[in-house]
Amino acid sequence: MLNLSQFRRIMGIPLLWGVTTLFMVVPTTVDGASLAECRDRYFLISTDLNLTGNFSWFEVVDNGVHKLEANYAAECGYTLSNFNAKGFLVLRVSYFACHVENKGDAEFTLRYQIVKLDERGKKTAHPSEITCKLDRDWKPREVLCEENYMEVSVRRNISRLSQSAATKNWDVVPSGDTRLSEWQVLIKRSNYEPILLSVEEARSQGYVVTSTPHRIVFRSPYNKTLTEIQMVSGIEVETISATAVFRQNWVLVMIETVPACAINSGTFNGSRLTWTVPRIMRPLAQSPSKFEDKALLMGVNGQIVDRATMNTLDYKLDIYGLYLTVSVPLWAIGGVYKSRVINNQCSSRYTTQLYLQHLWADDMFEETEHRSFRLVGTPYIVRRSFTINQTILEEHAFTVYLGNFPYDVDLTAVNLNGEPFTVVEAIQSGYPITKVPHFNGTHAYVIRVPFEDSIVPKLHLGEGFLQFSLDINYTLNIMPQENPYYHSASITAQRNDYFPPGFNGVCTEKGIIFKMDHKKLGYLWEVSIGDHPLTPELAAQRGYILLNDSQKFTIEVPLFTSGYIYEDINLRQFFGTFEIVSRDRRTRTIAETTAKRCLFRTTELTVCAPGGEVTVVTSTRTTLPTVNPWQTTLFDKACKPKDSDETRVLFTFHVNTCGTRVMVNSNYLTYENEVIFNRNIIPAHQPVTRNSELRHTVHCYYPIHDTVRLQTDRKFLEEPQVPGVGSVIKTFRKEHGQSDVSSIHNGVVRGSESEDFEILTKEEYNSSFPYMPVVGVTIALFGTLLAAFIKMRC
Repeated sequence: MLNLSQFRRIMGIPLLWGVTTLFMVVPTTVDGASLAECRDRYFLISTDLNLTGNFSWFEVVDNGVHKLEANYAAECGYTLSNFNAKGFLVLRVSYFACHVENKGDAEFTLRYQIVKLDERGKKTAHPSEITCKLDRDWKPREVLCEENYMEVSVRRNISRLSQSAATKNWDVVPSGDTRLSEWQVLIKRSNYEPILLSVEEARSQGYVVTSTPHRIVFRSPYNKTLTEIQMVSGIEVETISATAVFRQNWVLVMIETVPACAINSGTFNGSRLTWTVPRIMRPLAQSPSKFEDKALLMGVNGQIVDRATMNTLDYKLDIYGLYLTVSVPLWAIGGVYKSRVINNQCSSRYTTQLYLQHLWADDMFEETEHRSFRLVGTPYIVRRSFTINQTILEEHAFTVYLGNFPYDVDLTAVNLNGEPFTVVEAIQSGYPITKVPHFNGTHAYVIRVPFEDSIVPKLHLGEGFLQFSLDINYTLNIMPQENPYYHSASITAQRNDYFPPGFNGVCTEKGIIFKMDHKKLGYLWEVSIGDHPLTPELAAQRGYILLNDSQKFTIEVPLFTSGYIYEDINLRQFFGTFEIVSRDRRTRTIAETTAKRCLFRTTELTVCAPGGEVTVVTSTRTTLPTVNPWQTTLFDKACKPKDSDETRVLFTFHVNTCGTRVMVNSNYLTYENEVIFNRNIIPAHQPVTRNSELRHTVHCYYPIHDTVRLQTDRKFLEEPQVPGVGSVIKTFRKEHGQSDVSSIHNGVVRGSESEDFEILTKEEYNSSFPYMPVVGVTIALFGTLLAAFIKMRC
C-alpha cells in the first residue's frame, strides 16, 4: 500500500495540501434563518427548520417559479442533501444548473425563494438571490458525481479532436438527417443500436444537454433507462455513453460527454468509514499506460481538508494500485447523527459525506477533474454514557462530568440524592450545570454540588474522616422526538479534617462546666445527654444552663441534675461523673464522648442506682435532743448504718432487702424504706423518755418498663436499665406533744438520666406518687427547730 507521500515521490504529483479550500466562500444570510454560500463549482443554501418550520421548501425563480421536486431537481442539477446538520435543510446547486444565469462561464447568479407553510395553510415566500464568481479556471473536462445525478462539462474548442474517441461515432450519425443543424446527443448502449436525440427529446427523457459560452454540459440522474452499470476494477460504476453532435459551419462536431461515477457503498469496520473507487475510471480513461495523476484531494461535506487537518483528525487518503481509498474515524467531525433509545441507551447512526477530487490527464483530454460526493453511514451504535469524577477536595464541592453526547441529545433533568430538579431549577438552587462542547461536534455536561449543601449526606468515619455522598440520576432526551433515557452515577468524597465537637470540662463546687469551640459543619453533629439530644427545651427542663455565641458553646450542669453518675460515696465526699456525647446526626452513631469526673463534698443525698441499690446520707440533727446516729436502722432493724459521724448516717441497701416496701401505679414502681430511731421508754408502764423520735422516709421511683418484668412479690427479677428517682421525707416527734413536722421530698438524686416529673405538694403526694425530683440536698426547717429549742430552754 502506498501512502500519499510515497505516491507523490513515485508519480511526481504536485498534491494541493496547502489549501484548506479551493473555492471562495461568501456567506449571505437570508431572512435571519437561512444561509447562502459560494462553494467550489456550486451554490450552497441552507435553512434552519427550527426557525422556518418543518413545512418549508425551495423554489427556483427565473421567468417563472419552479418547485424542486425530486426528479426535476436531479435532472436540472439541484441536490437536496440527505446529509445535513440538525434541523437544517441543505441545497446544493451546480453552476450549470437550470435557471442559473451564466455570464461567460465566470459569474453565476441564482434566484430562489424559501417557502413556508404555516399551521393555517398559508404560504409565505422569502425571495433571495446569490451571485458567485469563479475562483479558479475550468479544466478541459470536469465530471461531477452528486448524490442524485451525474454531470460532465467539456470545453468546446477541443484541440485534439482528431484523436478523440468520438470520431469512432461518425459512421453512426445519419449524414442526411435534417436535424444536424441543431444540437443533438448520441447515446450508445451495449447490445443496442445508438440513439440520436434532439435536445428536447433528451430533456423529455430526463437528460439535459446544453451549451454555455465556452462549454458543453450533459447531465443525467442515476438509474435512468439509458444508463449502464459497468464493473471497473471490481467496483460498480454507472455511466452513460453520450456524445454531443452539432454542425459548426461546414464541419460536423462530435464531443464526448460521458460521465462515469462509482456507485458502490462505503464500508464500516467498527472504527472507520471507508469508500474505495477506481483510480482509472473507465470509460473516461481508455489507456492506463498514458494515464497521469496530477492531484488528489479529499474532504468532508464538500470541504477540502488540508494535510495538517487530516493528520489531526485522522483522515486518510490512500492509493492501493488501481484503487483510491478515503476514510475517516467513527464520530469524526463533520458527520451527523441520528439517535434513538434502545434498551435505555442512546444509539446513534453516524453518517458522513466524503468528498474526493482527482485530477488526471490521458491521451484523450489534456486534464480531467473528477469530483465525487458519497454518503457513508453506520448501523445504530450504542453511545455509552459515562461519568468522570472531577472533584477536587480543596474546592469543597462535587464536580461530575457526564459525556459524551451527539448534538441531538439534551440533558433535561437531574435527581440529586432523591431530590428532582429540572436543569433550570438545579442551576437556580445552587447546583450549576454547564454544557461543554467538543471540537468533534459532541458535548458533555458538568454539574457541581457543594459538600456542605443540605442535600448531600455526610458520614463520619472516625479519626477526622468525613464522607460525602452524591447519587445522581440524569434524564436525557433525544431531540426533537423527545425520547427520554436515564443514566445514574454514585460519587463519594472523603476529607480528613472534620472532627466531632469535643468538650473541655471544668469542676466547680456546684457542678461541672463544659466548653466547646465552634467548628465547621457543626450541624453534622448532635450533642446528647445519653440518648436525649441537648436542646434548649431539655436544658430548661433539667436545669442546665446554656450559653452560645459565635465562637464557643458552654453548658453548665449543676450538681444533682439529671445525667450524673455517683460513685465512692462516703460521709466526707463522693465522685460525680457527667458525660456528653457527640453523635452523627444522620446515623445516630456515637462519634465522640466527653466525660468529666469531679470530687464533691457530701452533705445529704439519696442515690437510686440502676441495679436497685440505694444509698442514703441523711442528717440526724433534725431532732432536739439529737439522737445517736449509730442507733438508727431501716425497717429491718438488722440493717444498720454503713457509716456515721456525730450528725449523719450513711445507709446502703438493695430495694429487695431491709424490709423495703413496693407500690405500683400505671407507670412506676415506688420503693419505700425509712431511717428510724426508736426511743427507749423507762419504765414500760410509765412512758417517760428524754429521747426524740426520728423517722426519715426514703422513696425510689423506677419506671416500670425499665424493671423488665416483675414477680408476684414485686421484687426485681432483673435489674432496671436506668436509675430511679429518690426522695427523703423527714418526720420527727417532739419530746412533749404530738406535732409532726415533715420536709418536702428532700435530697433527691439520680445516678444518671431518667424521666422527669412534676413537683407535687404533700397532699398530691398522698394521693399519687411524686415523680419529680427536688433539686438540692437539704431543705432545713429552721423555723420549726428554733421554736422547739426556745420552748425547751424555757
